[in-house]
Order: sequence, then C-alpha cells, then structure tokens
Amino acid sequence: MKGKHKRAAAARQQRGLAEQVAHLEAELAAERQRADQAAAQAATTRAARDELAAVQAAVERRVAADLELEARRAARLKAAGEKVTRALQSVRQVDEALTGGRGSHEVALSAGEAGLRVRYPAVHTSASTQYARTWYRKQTGRALQETVDVSLEGWIPDTVGPELDALAPYALSSAAGDEPEAWWEWAIPPWMRIPTDTRDAADLRAELGAHTSGAPRYRQARFPGPRLPTSATIRTPWRHSPLIATPADAADLTHWYHRSAFAQDWHSTQRPVPFLLPAAYSAMFADARPLPDGVELHLPFPLVFARFNNPWQISAAATATQGILTRPFALMHARGEPASDPKPPQLQTVLHRMHALGLDDRDMLPTPLRTLDVSGGEVEGLLLAADSDGHPADEFAWCIAIGSAFGLPLARIAVPARRSQARWGAQVTNIITALALSTWHRTSHTPTSTHNTTIDGNVPIGDEVDVHVLDVEATAPRRNHPQPAGDRHVAPHLRRGHWRRQRVGAGRASIEWTWVRPTTIHGGPASINQIYQLPRSTTTPSD
Repeated sequence: MKGKHKRAAAARQQRGLAEQVAHLEAELAAERQRADQAAAQAATTRAARDELAAVQAAVERRVAADLELEARRAARLKAAGEKVTRALQSVRQVDEALTGGRGSHEVALSAGEAGLRVRYPAVHTSASTQYARTWYRKQTGRALQETVDVSLEGWIPDTVGPELDALAPYALSSAAGDEPEAWWEWAIPPWMRIPTDTRDAADLRAELGAHTSGAPRYRQARFPGPRLPTSATIRTPWRHSPLIATPADAADLTHWYHRSAFAQDWHSTQRPVPFLLPAAYSAMFADARPLPDGVELHLPFPLVFARFNNPWQISAAATATQGILTRPFALMHARGEPASDPKPPQLQTVLHRMHALGLDDRDMLPTPLRTLDVSGGEVEGLLLAADSDGHPADEFAWCIAIGSAFGLPLARIAVPARRSQARWGAQVTNIITALALSTWHRTSHTPTSTHNTTIDGNVPIGDEVDVHVLDVEATAPRRNHPQPAGDRHVAPHLRRGHWRRQRVGAGRASIEWTWVRPTTIHGGPASINQIYQLPRSTTTPSD
C-alpha cells in the first residue's frame, strides 16, 4: 500500500475512534444527568417524607393536647352535672313525697302554696275537676282551694290600672309571647329587679362599657321575630346550652338576644344575622395581635350576632354576697326546670313560687348585672352594628348568660355598650376583624326564607335565618413555617395568632388577609386554651 493510502486509512480510523469516543462521552453525560435527576428525586422524596412525618407528628401532638383539654373539661362538667343531678333528685323526692303521700289537709295546702304539684292518690288523673272538688269536700269537710292570691305590684309598669282586663295580659304572659306585655315583662326575669339607673355593679359596668340601665322600654309593638323554631333546644332565656353545640343553637340564641335588645329599643328595626365561631377560634381571635392602624374593615350586615361556641368567661368579682343572693336555692326554685318544662311558665306561676318563699318585694331582688358581678357568667356572643357602608360602629351589645351558684344560667340579656369605653374593647375589635376578614359558609340544614321583603334591604323576613359558619381551611390554611435556627437562645413561648397579607391567585397578583394560627416557638406543640377568661379588676363591687 502506498503512503497516501496508508494515511487515508489512518485518518478514517482516527475519525471512527473520535466518533466512538464522542458517543461514549455523550452516553456517559446522559447517565450522569439521569443519576443527578434520580438523586434529586430521592432527595425530594426524603424531604417530602420528612415533612409529612413532621406534620403528622405536629397534628398528633396538637390533637393529643386538644383531647386532653376536652377530657379535663368533660370531667369538670361531669362532676358539676352529678352535683346538679343529686340536688334535683332530692327535690324530686320531696316533691313526690308531698304529691303522692297521704298527708293532712294542712300539708297539702302548704305544698300547693309553695308551688308544688299536689296529687291525691284516691283521685285518678283522668277525673274531672268537679269530681276532685266533691271528693276533697267529703274527705276534709272543706272546699278545695284552687286559687292563690298573687300580687303583681312591682312586676308590671306603674301606668297599668287595677282592672282585671289590664292585669291579665301580664299575669298570663310567658317568655315566648310576642305581645308588648310579654316582651316587656320577660326582658328582665321576674326573679331579678329592673334597674332604674346605672349605679348597680358600677365597676362591672365600666369594664363592659355599658352606657344604659338595661331596663325595657314599653311601647305598642309586637316583637318582630323571627320566631323561635319548634325544634329549638334553648326554649327559654335561662335554659342551659347543650354540651355539644350545633349551628341551630346559634339561631336559638339569636332569637333570645335579639329579643332582649328589642325590649331595650336597641337597633330594634334590624334583625341580627348569626355567625358561628368554632370553639378554639372563640379564644384565638379574642387574643390575636391587633391589625395595624389604617386597615379598613366592613361588616357583612347592618347587625351581626357573633356566636362563640366556647363562651368567654366573666368571673365573679364580689367577695361577699348580700340579700337574696345568699339564698341561691330561692332563685333556682323561681327559675324552675326549663330543660323538662314543655313550655315557658306564665308570670303568675313564677310569682306563685316566689311569694311562697317570701319574695314578694321586687326591690329586694338583685339586678341582672349585680347578679353577674356576684355569680359570674358567660359571654355567649356579641351583637355588632355597622353603618350603611358596613363600617363597624362604636356601639355594640354584650350577649351574656348570667350564671348562678349551681352553674346554670338565670337569664340571658343583651348589654348595650361602647368599644371606646369598654376595658375589653380590644377583644371586641378583634372579633370584628375576624368577621370582616374570614371566609364563611352557610349551614345547609337551615333553609333560607322564601320571603322577598327585607329589612333595610339586607336580611330576608321570615322565621328561618341562615347561620354562617367559619370556613377554617379557607381562613387559616395550614402551612409549615420552619423556625429559624439562629434564635435557639429564645425561651419557648406561645406566639399569638395574627392576620397577615399574602399574595394569591394567578401570577400572585391579588393580596388577601389570611389568619396565622397561634404556635409554640422553640417548644412543644401549641396548646391553645379554648376557655377564654376576660381579665377583671380586683376591686370589690358594690350595689
């Protein structure tokens, strides 16, 4: 082979080897890329697995803390319930002994005057009234006393005349009536005194920011409703709330607190729309860090009822009780047993019970706020007003269940107040913030009214009102916020919940407020106390 042919063959061989080397290098680069991708995917998988494990562990710790809190609460409620059950059993035993016993005429007469049921074993329950009268006369030689004199003085307006036709609407009224006589009469329960000024429980009034006496204002107007549903659980203003709260309970409470506000002529032409805050959020929102100045808020309706699934607690401030408050059994006897009574009692029935215990002078009874000051109570919600543009007003109303020595409510009243004057005005503003910035959904089991007429062009008129429930996930989406490693010198502490502006949507062009839940910094899981206690002053109240 000549020299030029050898050189050509060598060149071809060299090009072939170069192509093989380039091909091998390309394959090697591709393998490296696939290996890098696999390693990245493995790292992503491990990170996701670790994050999921951390989230699961955090959720388990949080749930465990909540379960422990609920267990302690259930134990306290069980102990209180057992005490009440034993007391009711004792009362029923006495009642049954007086009802079914073969006592004398004097015993039967005394029991009837005390407001206890009296049944004579020899007279069948289906017997007519005339038969019972005849039998009683044959047995005792006396006429059966079927009436008891009850004085209405102090329990009716001073302008009412002595005529029977004028007195009857008050004597026969009950807390469920819509007539002027009924809503005026039961705005303050008969076992409490109607306040005539703002001097009762002065320290508590200052803390509440209350600026009215709380007395009802009589006028010729029927309570506009909505009426209490036939399926309502809280059928009287002093019936205890169910242990397991439901949105339907918020509708019941809306009725009673709206009725109390209407009786005081406070926003009486507007109907409140109920908004339900779940248990933990009733405390979280109250304790939140306030928004910066200049943030404009709007309420969704002219009048809103913010219902707390776990009410705020108002502790008793008095160190000593006076007058009738030293006799809690007397007030409970006048109150009766609303959980077992099929319908609210009439005024004459309640006054019968009270007069039998010597409570025939209303001036000796405590006012609602005086009772609250001595016995404590619960803030079950707030009535929040807004102007025509939705801007929150300074005025609002506390919705308070007044407690008793037995843990059962004696009354529910709305207390008009001003945020600017209330010691707890910051907590009220935080609830307004939550209503304005949160996401809500309506309960599907409560139908919307089909009426087209509206009050102030906002709320449909009818006997059904939707309850708006907090959409927790939309308001406070769960995110994993890693804690900075450089702050390990900071002692473990609870960071309060707060509102934060965040970009959302396509291209993150929109900005909305989101709720950042409370969390524990450099410590264990966040344990949020679901029972919020309003801080009180240490002064001793006076009448």
